Amino acid sequence: MNDIKFAVSQNVIFGILTVKFSDGSVKYYNALEMAVQWFKMSNDEFYNMYGFNFNPCKWGNLYERARRIIYQNERAQRDDRQERQQAREQETLQTIACITSPEFAKTAADVLGRKNRVYDFEWYLVLQRQQQELISAGIPNDIALDIAQIDIPIDIFISSYKPANAVDGK
Repeated sequence: MNDIKFAVSQNVIFGILTVKFSDGSVKYYNALEMAVQWFKMSNDEFYNMYGFNFNPCKWGNLYERARRIIYQNERAQRDDRQERQQAREQETLQTIACITSPEFAKTAADVLGRKNRVYDFEWYLVLQRQQQELISAGIPNDIALDIAQIDIPIDIFISSYKPANAVDGK
């Protein structure tokens, strides 16, 4: 006798996916949950987990409903990430404003800002933090703003920086 079990039919009625197998067994699943799972994994992973192939495109608007759920979650995660980034930006700019002036913080934001940059927002935040670190180390504001935009390790610059009026390493 053949011990191989495979799906012989599938049907979706009232949101229930019914799968009949070659050994006569029947399994029932929430069709929308199965469609969401199908989006989250490869066909092979789906088959290994559930024992049958599935394609929500065959069942009316099931594909579109699952797709909206998946992308709605991704959109919410993207929105959360943007909110965290904006909070980090505000925190960094507030720190820069406290150790310099609000005017300089605005100037720095404009210079490194979103309109002028060819880099992503994460790198913008890195530049803002580098600038903050340089200013905190006593580097003059305008020099810190310039150095933050150059791709050099700021710790090396900080350790080697000497003001123009420094004499004998002081």
